[in-house]
Amino acid sequence: MRFVCLKPTFVSVPSDFHAVLEEYTQQGYRVLAMGSKTMTGSYVKVQRASREDIESGLTFLGFVVLENQLKPETSIIIDALTRANIRSIMVTGKYLKYWPMALIEA
Repeated sequence: MRFVCLKPTFVSVPSDFHAVLEEYTQQGYRVLAMGSKTMTGSYVKVQRASREDIESGLTFLGFVVLENQLKPETSIIIDALTRANIRSIMVTGKYLKYWPMALIEA
């Protein structure tokens, strides 16, 4: 987030940004950092702006913290699979590019 927020002082990014982010992620939460920027010009001009122009000079707004709880039946199903000697592998979006290798290794 520091790289896309206001420069050179990064005044909008709190000094404890990484500590707070790590605290939430270590507890298993999904965390989104939110930023904003006022764009000037016509709608067409803004739509044609480069990604770099849009994703720079942002003001840090805060975190959106999400909890992804397992469905009640999930642990029952995983237990049944384990008893049947079927190995379960959890694949998250973060490591989606590695899932084909995980399946090969399984």
